[in-house]
Amino acid sequence: MKKWIITLVALLTLFTVSHADKATEEELIQLSQSLLTEVYGYTQEEADSFTYDISDGNKLWLVQFYQNTSWVYKAEIIKSDLSFSSYKTPFGTSSVSKASENSVRTLLRDMEENDWFSTWNADSKQALRETLAQYSDIHINNSMDRGLQTEGYTSAQALEDFFLSCYGERPQWSPETLAWRNATFEAFGLDGNVPFVAMQQGIQTYTVHDMRVDKTTVCEFVGMVPKALTQAFSHPKLEGWVCLAGAYHARSKSVAADMPPGKGLAAFGKGEERLLVMLVQDNATLGWSVFPVSETALYKNRDLFIRYGGNTGKFEIVYPISDTETEYFGCRVVMMSRLLEHPYVCELDQYCHINNGDNTMFIVGARPNIGVLGWYHTIAVQNGSKNEVRYPALNSGLMEYINVSDFPTTEEACREAAAASQAIPDGYGITASVHLRKDTSSHSKDLGMYMPGTLVEILDILPGTRAPWYHVRIGVVEGYMSGDYVSYKEDQPGTIFHAVLSVGRVKNDTQLKQGTGLLDAAVVKLPAGSLVRVLADRGNWLHVGVPSDENSWFMQPGETNGYIKKSAVDQATVPLQLDWLMLGDE
Repeated sequence: MKKWIITLVALLTLFTVSHADKATEEELIQLSQSLLTEVYGYTQEEADSFTYDISDGNKLWLVQFYQNTSWVYKAEIIKSDLSFSSYKTPFGTSSVSKASENSVRTLLRDMEENDWFSTWNADSKQALRETLAQYSDIHINNSMDRGLQTEGYTSAQALEDFFLSCYGERPQWSPETLAWRNATFEAFGLDGNVPFVAMQQGIQTYTVHDMRVDKTTVCEFVGMVPKALTQAFSHPKLEGWVCLAGAYHARSKSVAADMPPGKGLAAFGKGEERLLVMLVQDNATLGWSVFPVSETALYKNRDLFIRYGGNTGKFEIVYPISDTETEYFGCRVVMMSRLLEHPYVCELDQYCHINNGDNTMFIVGARPNIGVLGWYHTIAVQNGSKNEVRYPALNSGLMEYINVSDFPTTEEACREAAAASQAIPDGYGITASVHLRKDTSSHSKDLGMYMPGTLVEILDILPGTRAPWYHVRIGVVEGYMSGDYVSYKEDQPGTIFHAVLSVGRVKNDTQLKQGTGLLDAAVVKLPAGSLVRVLADRGNWLHVGVPSDENSWFMQPGETNGYIKKSAVDQATVPLQLDWLMLGDE
């Protein structure tokens, strides 16, 4: 009986394989059409109009199908069970796009059937926006979100932004995707020469939907100051400066109790000088405060505007070049330390140069992984092809310490900048947030919580349970730190923390001491106004270092350091914030 069952199964398997091997052309076409209708969003009528070329592979049927010989879909069908081994659309992109071709085609069909682009008024804009919201895989870009709620936004701009939302910037598209975009413009009777649009003078306010909260209000402004910012911009340090442009977002509620509901950036000018500032909204009063970033973070003598970059919380400082060319710096306002009264910094996410004239794009990314060695991560794109190179370098990543006139904006410049960048001194490591212990145990005496970015001399490496213990020295103090929180290039190449230490200014003449005890000797006398780096918190005391260069973000070996009473120091994230916020008017 058992032998008979095995024989029957074998015969059925042979019949199935034989049948699949002899699949008819009609069956293979039907399978290919199912791809077109169910995966790629074509109607059955459109699928019937395709041409199907079938070839016999060893174990696969190879099918190519197309309406246009330049736009060829491909599928590999397994002979044994007529399932798909793979299939491919010609409409590719080098960007990471979550938009399905099915959704894109269905929406384009909705646009055509509802005649929105012909009528193009407030009602059709609203109808398009409501329809787009029904597609979870299509996230419209901020330009489209803004445009559908404001005046002057054309139907051609809307269609362009729709393709950009689905497939990324134009240089990231395959030639077929660009051709499809052009054919779509022609089918709608729209001019496909859509220029980069610089933000015009005035104030634009609109809403976007954020996954974390119900609603986010965005305000972008050029040459004018929104009423909500009037008081913040009356700061004495802004006297004589003229607001050029800015943008902020304000959520209906804060994401977290200790996080501000709103943030922003603004650019100011005084003659040829430029100043970038951050905007932070108070969680309780909803009033705005202004914090300085830098006088070197903006190009001089260049037109610019600032736009909101979407739900990522990024802001983009945009410099138009021509109708087809632009460049921008994408930045985020982030909290550097919850321990500081003024904890915010402006972190550079990426630089991007886009040229739709020759379909090229060049990106310089900051760090592939937050907190580790990664500058410069370059991405060169042309006609959907992408080339990525990483040039490891030690840089702060903060606009406060970046001079944009020296920022590398080409592959060669990035290579040279990485070669010339700061190096980790031999025999030294960099800390994350970590306790210094008296012995190699997490239960031994705590000698202070050291801040991310502290440079420590590695004296010895000792075994530990999960990670080694490092015997370290920081100026006047020695102890042990867990290897989980110290990056040491000889032990962990390529995973170097490079956070920026916060700073402080001494309020009055005071002594820098070797320890926190009453009888500990003085290291040096610090005059009032001296700048120090804050290395560690030890209750009522701070372990600080005296930088040899106030403009340098990176701690150097041999810097004078010691202990000072916490109450004797005003603290902030960067020196310019201290000058603004701690010492008052000059």
